[in-house]
Amino acid sequence: MGEREFSWAADPAEFQTGRGQIRGVQGLHGLMAMEILSAVDGERTGLDIYRLVSAQAREAGEHYYGVVEPAAVRQYLENAQELGLVSL
Repeated sequence: MGEREFSWAADPAEFQTGRGQIRGVQGLHGLMAMEILSAVDGERTGLDIYRLVSAQAREAGEHYYGVVEPAAVRQYLENAQELGLVSL
C-alpha cells in the first residue's frame, strides 16, 4: 500500500458516471470515501492517502466520520480500480 502511486485511469465524464458504482466499504463513511478519491493525484501512495483521510476524520472527531482503517482505504481504492476509475 505504501509503494504504489494511484492515478486516474478514467476521464472526467467516466469518473462522474462511475463514482456512484464504486462498492462501499463497511465502516467507511461516505464522505471519507469521497476524500479518498479526491486524494488520488498520481503521486500519493495508498499509505499517503490513508494518512491524509484518517487525519481528516480524526480532526473532525470519531462521532462524525468514524475511524478510517488502512484496510478500508485499500479496499475502496481496489473497488475503484475494478471499475477502471483509478490505476496503480
